[in-house]
Amino acid sequence: MADPLLQAQRQGLVLRRLLRAYTEELLDKFALGLVQGTFTYMAVDAFAAISDNGTITRARNDQAPHALKADAIPPALERLVATYRSDNSLLISDLRNFKNAPRDFNDRELLRIAHFLRTRDKPLGRSEPQEAAFEERLGANPRPRGKAPTSGGEEHRSPEEGSPASSKVNSTRLRCKDCGSIELVAKRGRYGPYGVCTPCGKNTAARARCAGCGAAVQLDDSPGGFLGHCEECGERAQILVGTSGSNPQAH
Repeated sequence: MADPLLQAQRQGLVLRRLLRAYTEELLDKFALGLVQGTFTYMAVDAFAAISDNGTITRARNDQAPHALKADAIPPALERLVATYRSDNSLLISDLRNFKNAPRDFNDRELLRIAHFLRTRDKPLGRSEPQEAAFEERLGANPRPRGKAPTSGGEEHRSPEEGSPASSKVNSTRLRCKDCGSIELVAKRGRYGPYGVCTPCGKNTAARARCAGCGAAVQLDDSPGGFLGHCEECGERAQILVGTSGSNPQAH
């Protein structure tokens, strides 16, 4: 079989690239709003969980330390997190460790990142009560004072099963960047398409990235919102505006 640690490391690279593409939507600014937080120093550690029936044979004691029996991984992660928190502490004596310490995200950022990843992935077997509990914890507006929403103003959703365009169109629903509402009206201005929030009156830009290659997609007006196709790979992207897919065409 392929090396599971190498596979996990490659998945970690994909994760980092995905999050970096949405940096401004997911991370706060600091230093009076002048400096944007980044994912550059985010730690990505790969572990391989070996089943109870498996056997780990090492040529050396220090070989593949992150390949562990499944029940040994939680305490290993706790030790790793404790090390990172110690390196992030201002009380440490070794400033090199502090300088090279991985990024420590605040609670608001963690909730945005978690929501963003969960809405892009729909694993089988998810129970509705668990999803409702998470949404209740997230709240309507996890980013305070009108900053960007949990996923860049867009709620990612999979096309309905059996839909004629389910294999061709990646659909998302626009959310208000200020209050999190999906009750928006599609508009187009000098800077491109956007939505006007009915409850609070704020504007939220409508931007789309290709689900296949990550390239920015130019959006045109369409019934229910905006529609475009990727010039790099040809995949189509749709942003739905309003509480249903039957909104009047944007103007």
